[in-house]
Amino acid sequence: MLIKDDIKDIESNTEIVKAMEELDLLTVEEVANMLRVKPLTIYRRLSEGKIEGWKVDGLWRIPRASVMRYLKTSTVIHNIKPKLK
Repeated sequence: MLIKDDIKDIESNTEIVKAMEELDLLTVEEVANMLRVKPLTIYRRLSEGKIEGWKVDGLWRIPRASVMRYLKTSTVIHNIKPKLK
């Protein structure tokens, strides 16, 4: 039988889920697949603060907008032809 506190918890959880859906949160694995890198690379970027995210129950959640910001601000390395002697 549900009591008032349980109902409040369910309502707040529903609000959290809605907020997470609006943020379009991704897992480390999803971001790694998007960027075609290993998950370890994403964990490193998170710990360096280059990609913003937070842990929910011990698992990283990363807003899609954070990944887009990272891509816009990350250094692009172009193919440079070596100088011939």
